[in-house]
Formats: sequence, structure tokens, C-alpha cells
Amino acid sequence: MTIRKFGIIGCQHAHIGLFIEEMLALGYECTGIYEPDNMKLARAMADQYGLRILSDVKLLLSDEEVSVIGCASINNKKIDVIELCETHGKHIMVDKPAVTNREGLERLRAVLERGAIEIGMMLTERFRPSLHTVRRLIEAGGLGDIVHISLRKPHRLNPQSRPAWHFDKQQSGGIINDLFVHDFDLLRWLTGREVECASGYLAKNILPQHPSFYDTGGARWLWQTVSRPSSMQTGTPPQAAGLGGTDESSLRAQQGWSKFVWKGIPCWNKTRWPCL
Repeated sequence: MTIRKFGIIGCQHAHIGLFIEEMLALGYECTGIYEPDNMKLARAMADQYGLRILSDVKLLLSDEEVSVIGCASINNKKIDVIELCETHGKHIMVDKPAVTNREGLERLRAVLERGAIEIGMMLTERFRPSLHTVRRLIEAGGLGDIVHISLRKPHRLNPQSRPAWHFDKQQSGGIINDLFVHDFDLLRWLTGREVECASGYLAKNILPQHPSFYDTGGARWLWQTVSRPSSMQTGTPPQAAGLGGTDESSLRAQQGWSKFVWKGIPCWNKTRWPCL
């Protein structure tokens, strides 16, 4: 019987727990977790899933039985891990976002064009049952052409416990890059169409000690339907960073509409992942 193994390089966000669970459920064995800095979260994950903490990343990269790497490094370091995995022939699944600037995007595009490894990104919003229901209605023609999609997604900031890199735009990429990647993915997934133009804004209301951290943002995208341009807008309201709140989504189409209200973040469990 062939042993299938995976490993973790970078454990800076509890999202990596979803990847670990899925891989274990598929019958893979985890060789271990390599995380040079955030040992609190790494140890919490290791204890929860019965995994080893590794002190040397080479233990993962040199193991020929390890075929897949999961990565939740600091956002601007993920492209380094992707290129490292390419060098050693390891496929990789990264937590979003994969890159934080245009230079990183060009490096990522180069890896993809060389085609030596497969690269995936964890876009968990697709797995909400309600969104699957809407997508089935859209595919069946039950709603007609989509006219407008709107999403509102407040997040709790938790500045006392959140790692410092979250508040540095160079490291995190900022809230539009970090959060709205889900909404951009949902737009393409639900409509099957590409975006023609986009606009957006950022605003700062809190935390002057972190000058590059902007707590509020919004974006608007237009895509071309058969009959007319249609739009999607998304945003984090001003109160979101401090107070948290309820995720909301609405969809308007020629023959119907839908609205969803979600409390909190899907698959997040404070008891299981106390370091989030």
C-alpha cells in the first residue's frame, strides 16, 4: 500500500486546520508542521491533530513520500514557500491570499506557466450550503440573468491577540486583498463570467499606531451579461473591525432574488482554535 503524506510549512492562521482535516480524511499522513515564529498556534494545531512540530523545513522537502504541502505563512511570504515547493517538486495548497502585490503576482504567474507543480488556494466560502443552492438555481435558469450581488462581511479585529503582521500592509496585503478575494471568487463561481472593470476604496478610523492598516473597505465589480452590464459590491463597514457582526449576502436577478444572513465565520470554532 502506497503511503500518502503531506506537511505544513507556515502556521500563522488557524485556517490551516481545515486543510489538515481534509487531508487526514482523505487518508493522508502528516509528516509534521514547520513554523519558525508562531509556536503558540503551531502547538495548538499539533496537539489537536496529533502532529509533530519540526525544527527544520528540510525534513519535509527531502521526504519523497510527501507530495503536498499546506501553507498558512505570513501572507507576503507565501510566494517564497510556493517557489520553494516548486524547487522540490511538491504540490501546494495555500491559505488566501497567495500573494500581496504585483511582484508576487508575476512570480506566481511564472510558477504556474512553468507547470511543474499544482497550486491551490483555500476559498472556503464556496462550501456554504446556501450558496450551493443558489448556484443550482442559477444553473437551472430559475433566477434568470443576475443583475446585482452584494456582500457585507464584518470581522472582529481582536487587536490584543491578533499577530502584528495583520496590521502591516506590506506583510498582510491589506483587507481588500485578504478578505475580498472570497467575494471575487464567488462572483466568477456563481456567474461563470469574468470581471470587466473594478473600483474600490479604503478608509482608516482606528489604530493610529498602525499607519498602514485600514479597517474599512469596499469594492465594486462590473461583469458583462448577455443583455447588460451587471455588478457586484462588497465591503467591511466602519464598525466591523471593532465590533464584529453578521455576514450578509443578497442577489438580485431578472426573475427572483435571494438573501442570506450568516453569523460569524464558517467552520470557525473558538473552543477548538483558541489562538485565532
